[in-house]
Order: sequence, then C-alpha cells, then structure tokens
Amino acid sequence: MATLLIVLVGGGLVWLFGRGNSTHLGASALVFGYLAYLLGVGWWERTPAALGMAAVAFILYGGALWGVLPGNPVVSWEAHLFGFLAGLLAAALLHRKRPPLPGRAPLR
Repeated sequence: MATLLIVLVGGGLVWLFGRGNSTHLGASALVFGYLAYLLGVGWWERTPAALGMAAVAFILYGGALWGVLPGNPVVSWEAHLFGFLAGLLAAALLHRKRPPLPGRAPLR
C-alpha cells in the first residue's frame, strides 16, 4: 500500500508541477518516498523497532536528503521532493495511531 501511495501521489505531483526542461525519469521519487516512509513510521509509531529502522535509514541515507533541494538544473529535484512528501503521507495514513473509540479496546 505504501508503494502504491508513493507512486501515485509522488508521480502525480511531479506530473502536475515538474519543470518542462528537466528529466523526470527513474525511480528516485520511489527511493525518496521509501526513506520518508521509514522516517515517518518511526515518528508516528514510536516503537523500538520503528525507531530503530528510522535511525538506520537516516544514518545510511540521510545525506540523500539534500537531493530534495534544487541543485543540478537537469535533475528532477521535484521528483525527490514529491516522493519524499508522498512517503510521509503514506506513513501518516498507514501508521498514525488513532485514539480508541469510547468503550472499545485499541486496535493496535
């Protein structure tokens, strides 16, 4: 489900807002989406396993976060940015803890 959200939301935003003189080709939106997804799951779940995976992802790939800023004019930084935002959205939608309904046990 996370992959589907990242591809549809990130790709859709690149399609709508990407510059015309840039190459929007490759899987960088998906890669940045996965990074943001792992960081977001750690943020919203806050379990030891989720925090550990977020820390490992940040240590190994945190330097790639500079790719969401404009740099090389022929590289699609928009795909990096929108993929990252789509990954955060996927984490929020799929892993945000919701308060239990009154009189019911929590779902997680």
